[in-house]
Amino acid sequence: MYWGCLTLDTELWDIYEGLITTWSMRIRNLVVEVDSLDAIGVVQQGLLGRISLALVRPIVDMLNHSWSVKIQHIFCEGNRLARGMTKLASTEDLSVFVPSEMRFTAPPLDVLN
Repeated sequence: MYWGCLTLDTELWDIYEGLITTWSMRIRNLVVEVDSLDAIGVVQQGLLGRISLALVRPIVDMLNHSWSVKIQHIFCEGNRLARGMTKLASTEDLSVFVPSEMRFTAPPLDVLN
């Protein structure tokens, strides 16, 4: 974490997981709000210098599916959902969850309040 914003690797994983979840829900028009300009650059322009190709390629593959995805920047301070999820993760014992099984169909109510 850096000043409450997510690290680049975390942002990329979040983008990927969000794309997978959204695709599986059959949503075909999507706006992805990301608070990391670095993550947006990596995904949109393929800036792979310090990023593992294994992390970027699945995102690009997902973006190439038959759907409309717009990736746009949102300031970290304005990203209420990301801040709420971070806060939730820091207050809950997430060690009992298996990461691959930890999916949300909607934001937890604690995050929205």
